[in-house]
Amino acid sequence: MADYLTRGDIVAHVQDLIDDDSSQMKTMIERWINLCWREVWNVDPHHGPLWAAVGPKSISLTAGTSCYNMSAFDPGRIYNAKVQGYSDPLEPAGAQNIMNEHYWNVEVGNGTPKRFRFRRTFSTAGAVNAYIDLFPAPDSTHDEKKLYFWYTPPFSALNTSAVAPQLPPEFHDVLIYGAAKMAAVQTVDAQQAGFAQMYERRKKDILRYNLTLIPEAGRMVAMHAIPGGYDNTRGAF
Repeated sequence: MADYLTRGDIVAHVQDLIDDDSSQMKTMIERWINLCWREVWNVDPHHGPLWAAVGPKSISLTAGTSCYNMSAFDPGRIYNAKVQGYSDPLEPAGAQNIMNEHYWNVEVGNGTPKRFRFRRTFSTAGAVNAYIDLFPAPDSTHDEKKLYFWYTPPFSALNTSAVAPQLPPEFHDVLIYGAAKMAAVQTVDAQQAGFAQMYERRKKDILRYNLTLIPEAGRMVAMHAIPGGYDNTRGAF
């Protein structure tokens, strides 16, 4: 079996595993694949899917402006940002920092941005806008300098048979196991079939892989939470 799998390939493998090639089952498998794909995309809620990271991209800073619209890039999460001319990245603004916006933007005033906050807004019409807030706002010495940033895109469903998951090919089989697990619930005992265990194992493999993409300084702390380290061994068909 090739590593690179489209949704159509995944559906075919699942139907072979459960020995059901009916059109009704095919429709259900397609839905289950996307449910599993959403789980995999969010397997690391703290860092996001770093394997899909995009960057560096940049925007121009304006003196005195603390909020910038990032919607043109359609980011799901900004996980790193830095100001042109500075080697240190900006720190994410936590809840306490956000509560201190008055301090950053009024008492301190403009200066060299030290922290950033990424946020998305959603309208009742379905429009999504993305913004980055800088604390403090850049002063005149940073006018027209670049803010470089790296981001991960938002989740995108696998809506056609020809599309493949935005995931390293060696992990595409996770969606086979996940959908087969859900199909097994409809036909036989999922645990007995072994699909549930393989699905959970492959999700852990993906999480370990994602953590290896974190810069070295923060990796050991993150890896500590997952016994056994990183293992990208695939299941066999």
